[in-house]
Amino acid sequence: EKLVRQIASYPPHAVAMIKSVGQLHGTVEERLAIEHRAFLETARHPTASSAMKDFLDAGGQTRDFELASPFGR
Repeated sequence: EKLVRQIASYPPHAVAMIKSVGQLHGTVEERLAIEHRAFLETARHPTASSAMKDFLDAGGQTRDFELASPFGR
């Protein structure tokens, strides 16, 4: 349920991009190239800059944030 709420909080264009990348076929190199293009497309979205700023202002990419993250342990 927590994961569902987290995904629901993401911008719709980002969720659509994640879904499309998750269904890729081809070589590892081809899939990585497509994933890279999808990341760049998402990062260029008009809402991306303010979302990244909000993340950093909230303490994202700090030592404490990384240690508190489920991926930082």
